[in-house]
Amino acid sequence: LAQAWAWLRSSAPPSQRHFTRMVLRWPPVLLLLLPHMLAVIRPATSAKAADETGVLEFDFFRAMQQVGIGKWPMRNYNLASAAGVIKYVHTEVIAEHTISGEDRPSRKYHIDAVARMRFRVKNPGSVLDPRNHLVTQVDFGPFVTFDSGVATNPHTLDYIRDHGGYVGVQLQKDRRWPYSAPYFWFSVTGFCPNVRYDRVPLSREQYDEAVRRARVCHVVSTESECQLHSDVCEFVNGACAERDIAPECLSYSSASGLSGKVTGGLCPGGVENLTVIPTGEPSCTYSYGKPEKVLLDKVVGITAEDCGGRFCKDWLDFRHNCSNATYRRKFDPLTNGVTPFKHCVEYDIHPFCAADCLAAECQVVPDSEKELGLPYWRGQCDARANELRTSKFEAAFEADSGDTPGLSEDDDGDAGLAQSCVRESPGICTPARGEGGNYCTRHWAGVCANCYISGTVEIWRATQMPYCPYGILRSEDYAFTSARPDCRSRRASELCCLYTGTCDVRASSVDSLPLDEDGFSTVASWGNFTAMEVFLRSAALGVGLKLSGGDFAAFARLHLGSAPIKGASLERTLGRMVDVGLAIDDRTSTTPRPSTSARGTSAQPGAPGAYAMDSASKVAEDEKNFPTPWQAGLGIAGGLFAISIVGVVWKVARWNSQRKRRPPPCDAPARRLRLPRGAHAGPPIASEPGSERPGRCGKFDEEAPPIPFSPAAARRPAATRALGVAFGGELDGPTA
Repeated sequence: LAQAWAWLRSSAPPSQRHFTRMVLRWPPVLLLLLPHMLAVIRPATSAKAADETGVLEFDFFRAMQQVGIGKWPMRNYNLASAAGVIKYVHTEVIAEHTISGEDRPSRKYHIDAVARMRFRVKNPGSVLDPRNHLVTQVDFGPFVTFDSGVATNPHTLDYIRDHGGYVGVQLQKDRRWPYSAPYFWFSVTGFCPNVRYDRVPLSREQYDEAVRRARVCHVVSTESECQLHSDVCEFVNGACAERDIAPECLSYSSASGLSGKVTGGLCPGGVENLTVIPTGEPSCTYSYGKPEKVLLDKVVGITAEDCGGRFCKDWLDFRHNCSNATYRRKFDPLTNGVTPFKHCVEYDIHPFCAADCLAAECQVVPDSEKELGLPYWRGQCDARANELRTSKFEAAFEADSGDTPGLSEDDDGDAGLAQSCVRESPGICTPARGEGGNYCTRHWAGVCANCYISGTVEIWRATQMPYCPYGILRSEDYAFTSARPDCRSRRASELCCLYTGTCDVRASSVDSLPLDEDGFSTVASWGNFTAMEVFLRSAALGVGLKLSGGDFAAFARLHLGSAPIKGASLERTLGRMVDVGLAIDDRTSTTPRPSTSARGTSAQPGAPGAYAMDSASKVAEDEKNFPTPWQAGLGIAGGLFAISIVGVVWKVARWNSQRKRRPPPCDAPARRLRLPRGAHAGPPIASEPGSERPGRCGKFDEEAPPIPFSPAAARRPAATRALGVAFGGELDGPTA
């Protein structure tokens, strides 16, 4: 402020001095000008935002050899979400009896690490146009299967010819690896997607440079001149034309409106550079940042195993030198039994379950006999175990990378992930009125996925969808919509009321929960494993079970999620506690289960959420107190209007007071100057020839006296000198 004021007094032009002083002296003017100032500022902000409109960010993972991470650009590859990459390794890479080569030196495909990269994605408008029937999961195109850099499905090559290098997605389902939440595989298309990566004649960058140099072919006219540029030009039919420098590579179709080769969707300069913003053009649909990595040997626990009095160094060291003899076994696909093996086995699964966990022959195999190998990989046929395994993988990734946390499998609020899934209405994300289905959420890996709410009056038939996250009705897309489900009851066990906040159970602590199915569903919606552990202990004691030692905390985590778990119930959970040895059932008769609040072990006072109000009550309270958009808009508009009125009134009053102090017009009769008491005008000053100066009314007024110069007066402040002139002379001595 001091510098600005000094500039006003010294360097600023008179017009700027006047305006800035007016603003500084009249604060209400700022309020009046604020909307206009915002209108001026908004275009620049909108221009920047327009560049990123529709751009989303995702974390993509790829299982690969450690030495290859960052070595080649990410194009013509298949990638995955966190759960997708764990599923791939679990089912395709490590099952011992399905892999040939007993003396192999590494895992299948030499995979020893997983890379994670943050991608920015914006697909072409032609892919996202519903009329073309290509849009997948709202923001992507059809998945392209790549094998050694080749798109293996002919129809996907046709899509690429017509629409360029789009990013594809595929919702995964695998009977070998159950998982309650959606998980995905992705495809990124690059230059020459129809040729093996080791046979591509040149890179995209080289091709772009050749196209740039080939412009000279249209300029030269003689054959000799054309031959000077023979690497990109050829003389055909009496004219110099561009040479096809990569005839084996895929070209755009006439339907695309483009010519030349398909250059792929990786934006120029977008390799390990997130500052490059995809434009959505066929040749610029994605960019990605620097890769992070974790080593599988550390994640799965190989480096914590004993190898002859020391920790194992890696997979090969473990395979040859592990000390635990129970690892030296595998399944024999011929006898379907366990057989000794000369090497230590990371993982193997019973042949009855290798192809289908739901197969009848797999169901009869006891859980303790289904798998061999490291504890990390146990439980392939258990959906909750797979979810916990994925969570441990992500936690290990964050611990190893040491960088900004990524977008977890259950993340929906980072980067571009908070963007709306609703693109059209009606559409694939428009809820069916009154029913619980057709909602969409980005809760899983940031990809829009359909989900439904159970327990509605009109039953949603597409039960293959996952249950929606508990907070779906508070999301941006559905927070203010009237398309809420009509709940069949107010019982928490039917789930619907947990979303709408209308359940009869309104407990604020575990102690006040009924030890029944309603209490179980309520505590599960809190998402706090300490509260779940306390509840399960109390419920087990309430039905007459005896508690034994064990990891109750890990067991409680298996029964919590961001959404309700399909098929979960208190009865099944207590039965599983007995199966895993956490409780002992020595009852001679069935003990009636309490249906009301029972006294059990209280939660730890410091446990987050243990004594907190349940989420349904919070939802109801928040919705009651939160203003609607109309209320918020009217409140803001009313406040701005009131501020503007006050500013106008103040401005009018100020203008009126200044008008009264203005000098009379030139044609008005002269008025006698009234001086303050004790002041006098001083002696008249004679005019000298040549001292005439323009008067106030635009004439040369000979009666206007010149202002005499006085060194003493020059040293006075400007305001004092002006006061002296106003009184008709210098103010010296006592008068000053």
